[in-house]
Amino acid sequence: MRRILIFLIAYFCLLITAKSQIKWDDTFTPFVSELLSTEPNWDNNSDLSAIDNLIQDKKIIALGEATHGTREFFTTKHRLIQYLVEEHDFRVFVIEDDYASTHLINEFVAGNSEHSIETLLSRNWLGAWRTQEVRDMLLWMKSFNENRSDSDKVKVYGCDMQWARISSTYIRSELKKSNLLDDETEKTLDDLINYNVRKKMSKREKKEVKHLLAHLNEIALNSSNDRLKFTIRVLEQCMDVTWTSKIMASFSGKRDRYMAENCRRIQDLEGRKMIVWAHNQHIAEHSDNSKQKPMGAHLKDYFADNYYTFGFGFFTGEYFAYDHEKKKSCSCDAGMPKNDCIDRTFAGAPYENFVLNLKNKELPEELAALVNNTSWSRRAGGTYVKDNNSDLNYCKRKLSEGYDALIFIRNTKSVNALPYTP
Repeated sequence: MRRILIFLIAYFCLLITAKSQIKWDDTFTPFVSELLSTEPNWDNNSDLSAIDNLIQDKKIIALGEATHGTREFFTTKHRLIQYLVEEHDFRVFVIEDDYASTHLINEFVAGNSEHSIETLLSRNWLGAWRTQEVRDMLLWMKSFNENRSDSDKVKVYGCDMQWARISSTYIRSELKKSNLLDDETEKTLDDLINYNVRKKMSKREKKEVKHLLAHLNEIALNSSNDRLKFTIRVLEQCMDVTWTSKIMASFSGKRDRYMAENCRRIQDLEGRKMIVWAHNQHIAEHSDNSKQKPMGAHLKDYFADNYYTFGFGFFTGEYFAYDHEKKKSCSCDAGMPKNDCIDRTFAGAPYENFVLNLKNKELPEELAALVNNTSWSRRAGGTYVKDNNSDLNYCKRKLSEGYDALIFIRNTKSVNALPYTP
């Protein structure tokens, strides 16, 4: 009986693997659109016209990335952003970075900053965005905004809330301007500005911060300053995330819920079509094997069909991440994906790079089964995991539940990191 059970389990595993190892068939090809270039300065956008019907009347377009360090993901998104801004009237850009730290970047693209973009990226944004590719995209936004009215300019926002320093600095400055900064409030804000995130808050410090947040919420109720009210809310989110960060599941769920809340608030404030840039894991419309509800699922619940997602996939190449062995962030070899990874099938397509409408009801049976059944796909976080078979290098989900469309890049290079500019 035991031998029969082992045989059935082995047979079942082989069956699942076989389903995941579907080879690319010529009947699949008409259902993908070749991406002619991943470079933003490509003159001919005829290939992008294939997405026009997909995004028609959408209010929010989310652009994912399977890693935070793949050059072709960044440049392709730059190209798509230009197309969405110029051809589809999108004017709000939201990135997976802190809300408060993004205001100076927005001032730059609006033409109202004397600082260099390299300095602003170094001082304000996450290291993942301190790249030549992001720099070029922001310089394009600044160029596009020249000689336009404020209402017609591209605006830049962040939707994240992980850092208390910049939020606290701005709040302190605004309260001081309005003569609302008492000694106790200033002291607690100063403590948050200088807070060491690696150090656990004492019960006394936590009590002081809770008292501060209650006081700030009272101020927000009587304030007409939307930015101040938003920043106070982001600081409140930040502290909630900080206090639960050791329980990783709770941390992940809260962060995504708050990012979605902030995207909604930005949309309410601006009332314009919006582009969201974040990792695949955040923009996805449905949870993967982690079972945590991503930001995109919350946005889908709220915006319904007005929310449209492009997930990004790749086969092999390099990406930028932190290598613990080398003790530095550097270009890392992605290697070959494991045998039951869906990206192996996509690598067999006749096109180097392509777009696939995952919700197309006319897909050939085998291709439909591939995207509608649970499968492994490549992903990476900020830390390099050398073992290509490690589950940390993959997520498991039904692609058609995670995203509306997939942009696939067969071979990748690492982003070009910029040096820190103080």
